Amino acid sequence: MTEVETCCDECGSELEVGQTGSCDDCREYTFGELNESAKNKARDAMRYTEHYLDYEWWDGVYEDANQIAKILGLDIEETKTRAGNKGTYNEINISFSGFCSQGDGACFHGRYSFNPKGVEEIKAHCNDEELYRIATELHAMQITQRLLGNEYFSAKITTSGRYSHSHTMSVEIPDWGCDEVGEPDEDQFTQFMRDFADWIYSALESENDHLMSDEVVDMQLEDEKFDVSGSTI
Repeated sequence: MTEVETCCDECGSELEVGQTGSCDDCREYTFGELNESAKNKARDAMRYTEHYLDYEWWDGVYEDANQIAKILGLDIEETKTRAGNKGTYNEINISFSGFCSQGDGACFHGRYSFNPKGVEEIKAHCNDEELYRIATELHAMQITQRLLGNEYFSAKITTSGRYSHSHTMSVEIPDWGCDEVGEPDEDQFTQFMRDFADWIYSALESENDHLMSDEVVDMQLEDEKFDVSGSTI
C-alpha cells in the first residue's frame, strides 16, 4: 500500500486534496468559516459553473403562467414531447431569452376567448396589479363589443422571427362581418397580449435572480470543503 503524503504541521506544506494541516493556509474550511472574500470566490465558482441551473428551472413559472393564462381566457398551445422511456408530456409553448441583452424577453402563441369571470378569478388567484389591469382591460373590450351589438370576439396569437420577446407576437381577430365602428381594436388587444408576455418575462427574471442569489447559492455550498482562498478541496 502506498503511503499517503501529508506534511504541513505547521508548515511543511504539500497536503492538498483533503488537506488538513495545522496552519491557516493548509487546513480545510467549511463555507461558514471562510472570510467574505473567499466566500465570494466560492459563490462565483458555483454560479458560473456549467452545471449550475442546468435543469429546467423555469418550469414552475411556466405552470403558473399557464394557469393565469387560462383565467385570462388564453389557451397557450402545448406540444407533446417524448421523455425517454417515461412516455410523453405536454410542453407549454412559452419561449424566452435572458437576462442581459436588449432583445431579451418572452413570448407565447395560442388562442384567446372571453372568460366572463376573468377579473374576479384573477383577483382571487393573486394580488398582482398588472394581471388585474390586463384582465380588466380585456373584460372592458369584450363588454364594449356587446354594447355595440356584436358577439364576444376570439383571437389567434402567433409569433414570428428567431427572437423571443413580446414584440415578436401578433394577433388575428376573425372578421365576422360587423361594421368598421364595431370592430375590436387589434392593436389594443395585441398590446395586452404583449403586456402578459412581459409579465411572464418579469416572473422568469425574478426566479432567476432568486436562484442566483447569495442565499440560495450558499445553501448549495454548505456541504463543500474549501481551502483558505475559497477554492473547493
